[in-house]
Amino acid sequence: MISALNRLKRNQKNFAVEYKKIKTQFFQETKDMFICELWPEVIETSIDLLEKNKLCALDSLHIASALAWNADYFLTVAHRQSRATRSTKLHLKKLPE
Repeated sequence: MISALNRLKRNQKNFAVEYKKIKTQFFQETKDMFICELWPEVIETSIDLLEKNKLCALDSLHIASALAWNADYFLTVAHRQSRATRSTKLHLKKLPE
């Protein structure tokens, strides 16, 4: 999410102030969040995704983690993540860029 917002900040100079507010709020709301561990299953799935799709390592780990946690939805603005996610059991919600 921060990556997508940062992209907006880079592309829309008037978004910098809003970005700071959102980033601060994000860290306040996620301070108690549990972060997924990189279990062998996640790493294996990530490698499989990398071998079958044009993805960077972080994108494949993102999808593999969502699969391991049986996420209800997978949200993305990234075209390559969208394409790779379609081959999984995840319910894709592509957000506008």
